[in-house]
Amino acid sequence: MPPVIKLLLITATFLGLFFLPPEFIPIAGISIEQQRVLAIFIVATLLWVSEAVPAYATSLLILGMLSITVSNTSPYFLRAALDPESMLSYKEILSSLAAPVVVLFLGGFFIAIAATKYKLDINLARVLLKPIGRDYKKVMLGLMAITAFFSMFMSNTATTAMMLTLLTPLLADVDTKDNGAKGV
Repeated sequence: MPPVIKLLLITATFLGLFFLPPEFIPIAGISIEQQRVLAIFIVATLLWVSEAVPAYATSLLILGMLSITVSNTSPYFLRAALDPESMLSYKEILSSLAAPVVVLFLGGFFIAIAATKYKLDINLARVLLKPIGRDYKKVMLGLMAITAFFSMFMSNTATTAMMLTLLTPLLADVDTKDNGAKGV
């Protein structure tokens, strides 16, 4: 099915759920806010499953849709039906995007992607593991020492992501008969 048709069907599903009277939803006592969040959840699930748009676009779309439909900065015609006490502020919604743990993981992944793009992982593997040799027991000890060294200066998440990219060229030509290779 073409992506345009997928998007049209998903948009129709969202609008149908969004404007459906709460009495027709088989959840007892559902509020308008809960109905809108349910519609956004179903649309996000459909977008992720159908891959009609990239995953990052879906995640940003969720934050935008929450800010527009259930926050205190919603347009008046949407905000009028909401309970003022249950409204979220846009700051609460957008703060989930910049949570410290999310930024930490993103930083680690960016470092790993940059290391792979500029062949830093292959060069680090050559330079750091050259004195160790090809014995997998020594390679394992060397990898642990390199990881410990990087962990002193970088976050553990960034170190793990970087070490995974460093291991990729090593695992490309692994001798499957060596027991040390299983440990690596």
